[in-house]
Amino acid sequence: MDRLLVNIPMLPPKEVSPNYHGELRAKMSATKVWREAAYYCARQACPGVFPNYEKAVVRVTFQVPSEAYIKDDDNAITSVKPALDGCVLAGIVCDDSPKHLRVLEVVWDINRAKDKATILEFIKLDEIKRLEEE
Repeated sequence: MDRLLVNIPMLPPKEVSPNYHGELRAKMSATKVWREAAYYCARQACPGVFPNYEKAVVRVTFQVPSEAYIKDDDNAITSVKPALDGCVLAGIVCDDSPKHLRVLEVVWDINRAKDKATILEFIKLDEIKRLEEE
């Protein structure tokens, strides 16, 4: 398994944004909920099989109903950090440090017909090298 798609049926809570300046308790609670949602979605994406990639990249797709939901990519990446932690706990990748995991790109999919979601596509680094050679 060189690719794995984790579909989380929600967007990152506003409290996990680096621009959130509300109560610390709300931030901690939202971070926990976001991490656990990603963990359970990751476990569902690979039941019984845990790839535990040594090196991988992740493509983050935010499925949003309008352009009003789009934020800058740096904030989006920071907001998805707890979800990546949940995927590490689920055994998708061994660690989320830059040595093991890098964000390949952030994609904004604007579609009113679809529900809001965050889609994490993990690609084993060997697979990227193979695709570049073709």
